[in-house]
Amino acid sequence: MEPGEIVEKMRQNPLLRGITLTGGEPFLQPEGMAELAQIARDNGYDVVAYTGYKFEDLIQKGGGQSQIRSMLKLVDLLIDGLYEQADRRLELPFRGSLNQRLVLARQSLNEGKLVTLDESRLYEPFPSIHIMME
Repeated sequence: MEPGEIVEKMRQNPLLRGITLTGGEPFLQPEGMAELAQIARDNGYDVVAYTGYKFEDLIQKGGGQSQIRSMLKLVDLLIDGLYEQADRRLELPFRGSLNQRLVLARQSLNEGKLVTLDESRLYEPFPSIHIMME
């Protein structure tokens, strides 16, 4: 299936907010994944990617203007690191083991340093709206 066809199928479900790129290993096929991520972003979807690599290793592996870096520029949230059974924790949001990180990939690239998601903000309640009837 072509990337455009995938996004067209996504549009048929109004509940979808984004796409998640998982294994195999998405960064071993950065051209196709970047094309899919770009089309998804162009259509207003968030992009999340899982990788067994660390963010820093992807940057080093990819070099300056590589296809890997191009793909990372399209990823909102990167869950990096191999799943480690010994560090398994079922209560962790979006990941299975303690060694995995929630990296804000685009923000990290823009700032030139690793930026991770502040997990404490995941559990903040939405503001309440109170309507008083007379």
